[in-house]
Amino acid sequence: MTSHSKHRNVSIEILRIIAMFLVLACHGILHLNWMLHVDSGLTPHPGWETALSYLVVQYGQVGVCIFFMISGYFLVKKSFNWKRIITPWAHVLVYTIGFFIIALLLPAAIKQFAGINVLFDTRAHIVETLVAVFTPISASSYWFMTSYIAMLILSPYINTLFEHVSEHAMIGLIGFISLLSVLMLYWGRTNLFNHIFYACLCYMIGGWMRVYLPAHRTWNRVQIFGAIIVATVAMALFNFAAASQNSIINALTWNAQLKDGIWLGPVIVAACLFLCAVKKQSPSRHTTFESAIIAISPATFGVYLLHENLFGYRLLWRTWEYLVPAPHTILTKVAAYLAILVVTYAVLLLAAYVMDRFIANPISRFVGTKLAAVIKK
Repeated sequence: MTSHSKHRNVSIEILRIIAMFLVLACHGILHLNWMLHVDSGLTPHPGWETALSYLVVQYGQVGVCIFFMISGYFLVKKSFNWKRIITPWAHVLVYTIGFFIIALLLPAAIKQFAGINVLFDTRAHIVETLVAVFTPISASSYWFMTSYIAMLILSPYINTLFEHVSEHAMIGLIGFISLLSVLMLYWGRTNLFNHIFYACLCYMIGGWMRVYLPAHRTWNRVQIFGAIIVATVAMALFNFAAASQNSIINALTWNAQLKDGIWLGPVIVAACLFLCAVKKQSPSRHTTFESAIIAISPATFGVYLLHENLFGYRLLWRTWEYLVPAPHTILTKVAAYLAILVVTYAVLLLAAYVMDRFIANPISRFVGTKLAAVIKK
């Protein structure tokens, strides 16, 4: 996830940066106590404010889908390599263990302020915390990374399908998995879709674009943005219905699926955005700005590991709540929220770039190279 090349499509790297901003926006609106504040466990209020707030959450899933599609696009024609799995695994460990050490060194007042103290207040919580820190992939401390590693393990089998079955068969498989995601909305009885299916579906879409898109007439911008608008409106309408507390809606279990929404919606939006990126050809020589984009875009992985860390997200969002009192109007709330996102993203991107360059990347690449060599023996 952290490798890059000077020949990379700059549009894809820009999309990578946008995707992580969407993920950050999702987490910000979920955790700030004057936004959705899901940490409180309160039932969402009916209305368009809740529906649109959860639309932002689901656009965070658009960002997640983009990362999976980028992997499929670049890996579908590559052979399996254990280093590709071990390196990000080790990268995650560097961040979780590093944050754990920092958390232990924090003064008691700061731990209590951020809510970190509850992670150490009982023996059971201490054990849970240690499991999350030292086995982050197995414990799904970062659900995206657990799904990503599982997707990489399955990638050679998916790549084999692309090599040996027809395009129509691959489209049929993509369609079938997409159907499974929609069936979850049918009275909550058919729960066959999960995060691994989610990751593999996006991987296959990215792979399809790499293998088959050049032979097809590409969509024009009206069609692409039309699909984005239709998917977005469908997601917003679902959120409005799911938050309505209507008895029929509750019987359908849509109220319990408000956070995830229509799983297929973010996939469609992400596919359209990714299609726009791959359509745009990258120049053979890059400007200074483009070179800077290529250099900084891999740090988006570190932004995720920093702000969604078991300790990090508590400290980050509680600090912002202390610095920015709850706004009283929707307009000031949106303005404050956007300002927080921009400042947070800029700071975390710089911190992740430094952390990756001098600590995480050297350690994870060393571990990945050594363990991959041992496995080959």
